[in-house]
Amino acid sequence: MLKKILLILSLFVYLQAGNNTDNPAFPNSFFQIGNNPAQYGLKNCGELHGTIQSFDSKTYYDVSLNMGNFGSVRYKKDTTENFILSGGFPVLHNLFLGANYNFNTEEYSAGMIYAPFQYLSIGARLNNVFEPDFVNLGIGIRPFTRRLTLGYMFASPLDDNFQTTESNSYYYLESEIMDGLLLGAKYDDQQEEITFSAGLNFSHTNIMLHKNENSQMASIGIYSKLLNKFSIPKTYHYLTLKGKYQKENYGIFGSGKNFNELILSLKRFQKSKRTKGLVIDVKDFSMGFSELLELYEALLDVRQSGKKIYLYSVNGNNATFLLASAATKHIVYEDGIYNIKGFGMIMLYGKEFFDSLGVKVNIERIGKYKSAAEPFIRNNMSDEAYEQYSMYLEDIKKIYVNAVSKGRQISKEKVREIIHNGPYTMREAKEKSLINDFVYPDEISKYITKSEKIKKLKYRDLNEFNSKKSFIYNWQNPKINNAIAVIYATGTIVDGKSQISPFNGNISMGAETICARLRVAAKDPRVKAIVLRVDSPGGSAYASDLIWHEIQKIVHPKKDKKKAKPVVVSMGNLAASGGYYISCNSNYIFAEENTLTGSIGIFGATLSIEKMLEKIHINSDSLSTDENALFKFAFYDPSETENKFFKKAIETGYKSFISKVAKGRNMKLAEVDSIGRGRIWMAKDAEKIGLVDEIGDLNDAIKKAAKLAKIRRNTNVSIQPYPSAGYGIKMPFLNVVSYKVFSKYPLLSEIGERYYSLRLYSDDENLMLLPFEEYKFAE
Repeated sequence: MLKKILLILSLFVYLQAGNNTDNPAFPNSFFQIGNNPAQYGLKNCGELHGTIQSFDSKTYYDVSLNMGNFGSVRYKKDTTENFILSGGFPVLHNLFLGANYNFNTEEYSAGMIYAPFQYLSIGARLNNVFEPDFVNLGIGIRPFTRRLTLGYMFASPLDDNFQTTESNSYYYLESEIMDGLLLGAKYDDQQEEITFSAGLNFSHTNIMLHKNENSQMASIGIYSKLLNKFSIPKTYHYLTLKGKYQKENYGIFGSGKNFNELILSLKRFQKSKRTKGLVIDVKDFSMGFSELLELYEALLDVRQSGKKIYLYSVNGNNATFLLASAATKHIVYEDGIYNIKGFGMIMLYGKEFFDSLGVKVNIERIGKYKSAAEPFIRNNMSDEAYEQYSMYLEDIKKIYVNAVSKGRQISKEKVREIIHNGPYTMREAKEKSLINDFVYPDEISKYITKSEKIKKLKYRDLNEFNSKKSFIYNWQNPKINNAIAVIYATGTIVDGKSQISPFNGNISMGAETICARLRVAAKDPRVKAIVLRVDSPGGSAYASDLIWHEIQKIVHPKKDKKKAKPVVVSMGNLAASGGYYISCNSNYIFAEENTLTGSIGIFGATLSIEKMLEKIHINSDSLSTDENALFKFAFYDPSETENKFFKKAIETGYKSFISKVAKGRNMKLAEVDSIGRGRIWMAKDAEKIGLVDEIGDLNDAIKKAAKLAKIRRNTNVSIQPYPSAGYGIKMPFLNVVSYKVFSKYPLLSEIGERYYSLRLYSDDENLMLLPFEEYKFAE
C-alpha cells in the first residue's frame, strides 16, 4: 500500500537532496543527491527521494520532494534542521540557472550548469549569494558513452574578500556497467578517503548504497518516468497496440495516442545496443493508411537492423497481416480468425427514404464527379462515383500489396491470391504459411526463449524510448530547431474552433483554430518556415477560404514582402476538396503515395418539407412584399427564381475555387477546370497533372521548408504540434467522456456522428467535401 501511495505522489513530484561534496556539474546522477539548484532546469520527471546516513555514531536524514522543472522542497536533518526550497530553469538548451533558499539559515544560494556538448558539463554553486561563504566548481566528462562519467570538483570556504581560504578537491567515477547496475567511486584529497557506491535501477525505483571508512549512506528514489532498469536475462521490449493512433496530439484531454512519439520510440529502439528484440501484442487499434504504412516501414527498419520482432494476435485482419509482414515471426491464438479480405466501402443512399417522408433535397453542384451530395438525391452510385471509388480502392490495394510483398519477400501475385481467397481460420493460415505458430498469451515468453535458445526472457516497456515517458540521462535538453513550425490541419473543415466529436473522438478542423496557429507562427521571430500537415476531406467553403486567406498573408504579404515565410504542405491520407483548397497557395506540396486529393468542386443543399406537411395535414400560408422574401423557407419548394440564384451562387464559388488553384499552382483556368469538377486523384496522378509537386512524407516536407527558408541546420525539428498540443481546440471534458462511452457501441457512434456532422454545417450554404473519410485500418 505504501509503495502505491509513493508511486502516485511521484507522478506529480520529484524529490532530491544534496551536500557540499556533490559535483555541481552532474545534473542527473544517481550516485549523488545533488546540491546545485540549476539541475531543476533539466529535470523532466517527478521523484520522491529519501536518504539516511550514519556518521560518527550519529544518524542523519534527508528527504526531498522535486517537482521537475518547478523545483523542489527539501528537509534535511544533520547537526541542525534545514528546510530548503529550490528552483531552476533553462536559459538556452545547454545553459541552466537555479537558486535555493534555506529557511533555517535565511540564506540564498545560486547555481549554474553549462553543457555545451553531450559529453561535457561545467557547474558551479555559490552558497549565501549576499555574503558568499562557500563555492563549488565542477566539471564532468563522458569520454565514450553516457554510461561512464568522470569528474572533478574544487570546493572551498570564502573569506570576506571573496577569496578561497583552502583547497579541497574531489575526483569522481560513475558507471553503469550494464543496464540498471551502477558502480562508482569518489576520492576526497583532503580526507584522503575513498567512498564506494553501488546501486540498482528498477522501472520506477533507484536504490543506492555508499560507504567509506567513516560513514555509510543509503538512499531510495521513486521516479514518475521510466528508468533504464536492471535485468540479467536477454531483454525484449514490449509494445501493446491498442486504441486510436493519430499524428496530431491534442494534449492531456485528447482522445487518441501520439503516433509521432510511437515512431520516434521505434527509431531510438532500433539504434539501441541494449535490447535484443520487440514483442508486439496486437489488440483493438485503429489508424489511417498513411500511419499504418509508416508504422510498417519503421518495424521493417527494426527487423533489417538485426533485431527480432515477435507479433502476437488473437485474431487478425488486413492491418495485422501488413504489420506481421515486417515481423520476424507472427504467433497467434489457435482458434482465432484471420480476416484477410479485399478492400471495399459501403455508401448509404436515402432518396427513397426522403421521398417517403415528403422531404425534397435540393442540390446544386458543379461537375458530374462531385458525388458528395449523391446520398441525398440517388438510391445508388452514379457511374462517375463508381469509377472514382473503384480507382481509389484499386490504388489502395496496389500500395498494400506492394508493401506486403516487400516485407514477406513473396510475389505480388501471391499476395493478391491470399487476399482473394480470405478470410482464413488460423489453422488454415498456418497451412498456407501466413503465420508461424500457435501460442496462448501466457506462453509467449516461453516460446521466444525456446526459439532464441536463451534460458530466460525479461520484458521491458518500449516507453523507455519515449522522450515524454522516460528519464533524461543526457546533459542537454534535446536540441530542437524552432525555425520550422509544423501545424496540423486535421479533420472536416468547419467555422469556429476545432473540437473533438463526442461520438467517435475525431477532430473537426476549425478555421478559427488553424488561423490562430498560422498567425502565431507568422509572428514568431524564431519561425522561418511553416509545414502545414493536411489530413482532411474538406468541409465548409467559407471556413476553407478563411484558412486560405491566412496562408496567403504569410506567403504573399501585401505590405512588407520581407516578412514572407515559406509554407510547405504535407498531405496525409486525404487532402481533397476543401483540404486541397487550403493547400493550393502554398510554396510547395508533398503528397504521400496513398494520398487522395483533388475533388476541386463545390455543392450546396437545401431542404423543403412542403409535401411532408401535406402528408400530415398541416397547411401553411404566407404573405410577403416581394417574391424573394420567402427564399430558403423550408415550408415551400424553391421557385424557379430561387433555383437560378442558387445555381449562380454555386457557380461563383466554383469559379473562385479554380481561379485560386490556377493562381497558386501557376496553371490556366481551363486546365484546372478540366481536372476539376469534383474529380479525385491519387498522389502519383496528382503529381503528373500538377496538383502536387512531389511524392514524399512529413520529413521530406520539413527538409524542403528548411531549404526554401535557407536554414542550414534543420536536424531535430520537432514534429509535435505547433505552437503546442491542443492549441486552440475546444475540448469539453464531457465530449471526451462521451467518446469513451460511444466507442463501445459502434452503431450508436456512427448514427451520432452523422447527426453531429450535419449540425456542424447547419449554418453553411456551400460545401467543399468528399462523401467519405480516408480508408482506415483497425484491429
